[in-house]
Amino acid sequence: MAIKEHPGNGGRLVEFVSKLNRLTQERRLLWKPEEPLEALTAGSHGGIRAFFGTKYEYRPSGLLGPSGHISKRIGIYEERYPEKPDSSGWLTRIVLVLFDDAGDSVWEFGDVVGIDDLMKSVRYQVSDVDKFIDAVLEH
Repeated sequence: MAIKEHPGNGGRLVEFVSKLNRLTQERRLLWKPEEPLEALTAGSHGGIRAFFGTKYEYRPSGLLGPSGHISKRIGIYEERYPEKPDSSGWLTRIVLVLFDDAGDSVWEFGDVVGIDDLMKSVRYQVSDVDKFIDAVLEH
């Protein structure tokens, strides 16, 4: 159910992915490695090589109760798939996925500018690169 860039949504999707990337780099959105849902891996010929998940939550200040509260599970993964049927070559793509409250995938974003950069930021955060660099430089 991946959507492609088109004039009606392209700018908003790029802005959306860019904001997730900024929040990740600022550590305001924290990701962790997770097992991909079976629904994502079922029927996959190559498989999912890396899957990370987080929960985006926003509650406008001054509002009490559920009014204005946004909470959504988000995942990002690298999918490996055959270049062509019966081919030995493989391609990869990065997919951003939204989940409903039951944990089912409800929407996938694939071909959005910046999604590869978001995955790099997620991997950088999850692997604690900054802590490792600081530790090496301190000793």
